[in-house]
Amino acid sequence: MAVCKPRIRRVAKIGDWIIGTGSKNVISKSRITNDYSGKLVYAMQVSEIMTMKDYDKYCISSLTEIKNKIPSKSLGWKTKIGDSIYKYPINSDNPILRQSLHRETNIKTDLGGINVLISDHFFLFWL
Repeated sequence: MAVCKPRIRRVAKIGDWIIGTGSKNVISKSRITNDYSGKLVYAMQVSEIMTMKDYDKYCISSLTEIKNKIPSKSLGWKTKIGDSIYKYPINSDNPILRQSLHRETNIKTDLGGINVLISDHFFLFWL
């Protein structure tokens, strides 16, 4: 969990369980609107906590699937929804928003969470 839910990302501890519920208007990749309100979407147990800057470094240096967490509009819809949406230039603590589904209006909420929550126990209940 790298963006959204800043309060949760600020206070969560290793071992905590977090659940996510659905939204009323979810637009699928085929442009169909679905109602997931009142439904459990995911559950995760926090296994690691890192700063957004450390998460950016982790995603860049990873040789595994985690590298797909960096959004890329050129590689199709799945890669533009990555959650490592802030790039930290070398020797800087000032993040730059990567091209992603988030806009400038999301920056305060995204960066307000401070931490990124990593889970080795993640369950997705829809898609």
